[in-house]
Amino acid sequence: VYSMKTKGFVEGAPRVGFSSVGLDRMKKNADGSVEVYFAPKAPAGMESNWIPTGEDFFLIFRLYGPDRPLFEKTWKLGDVERAARSSLGAAGSPARARAQSGR
Repeated sequence: VYSMKTKGFVEGAPRVGFSSVGLDRMKKNADGSVEVYFAPKAPAGMESNWIPTGEDFFLIFRLYGPDRPLFEKTWKLGDVERAARSSLGAAGSPARARAQSGR
């Protein structure tokens, strides 16, 4: 997550992204996909899948050492979409992205 103001990481954020190294600590959907939430506050119960924002931001997805499915175009990063406000409680209306493992 990058700051629109500075074009660098969001200042003071406890984390600015995720790595596949931490995938085992994230909540997964029944189909094995993962939803990542971008918001000032974590949606209830989704703290492990949350990246704090706190200001206007933009996203860059970096793929280091991608596997064959990326090159064969059988894996695709899901679109970022605004999550439903009613399902997120105090988190407001964060954006979320969904990604299916290519392995």
